[in-house]
Amino acid sequence: MSLEDDLALQGAVEHVRARLTQLDATNPAHRASVLHAITVLVKTYIVPSMDVAQIAENGEAYFSLNDVVGHRISGLALGALFDPRFPDLQKPSDDVLNHALQQIDIDLSDRVHRDTFFRCWAAHMAVASCELLFGFLREKPQPSHEVADAEISEIEDLLSNPLPQEIRYEIVNTISALSIDRARSLRERTRDVRIANTLDQFLRIRS
Repeated sequence: MSLEDDLALQGAVEHVRARLTQLDATNPAHRASVLHAITVLVKTYIVPSMDVAQIAENGEAYFSLNDVVGHRISGLALGALFDPRFPDLQKPSDDVLNHALQQIDIDLSDRVHRDTFFRCWAAHMAVASCELLFGFLREKPQPSHEVADAEISEIEDLLSNPLPQEIRYEIVNTISALSIDRARSLRERTRDVRIANTLDQFLRIRS
């Protein structure tokens, strides 16, 4: 399994965190693998699940397991008993999923409801993993201007997808951390008020 597939397919947060400790943010191959993993996580788990995201009063999308279930879920129970069962974020059979939910005292009698829960959970986990991966890219910019420019373009391309607030924030944060000039260029071109406002925030901090 390649490094990028390892990071993306074994998308559990703890696995990604441990794997990143073995990588070098100045190594172009490592950075390319991390960016590839982000793209896979976004396009495989996050974008296809935007239909189960919640919408805040300000219009921002986010994934909330509490809202799917209808009550507050114990994060401790999820982390100890549910998350480790599905490190690759792949949906199990409905029987396996139902048993796993019962282990954390969640009773969803409808198969569709259980499917919605898992999609929301996988997207939530993918978001958390992407936050770690973007943080890795922000550690140090690419030494080569040409390579750095291509990397930023690939990151910026992700903004063409419907995204939750956390991922859009990470993208804008990363672009502005890697290149103020590219962040200013994006600010001039974007028609998305949410992206513009976030860019303004980071440009004030980093200019």
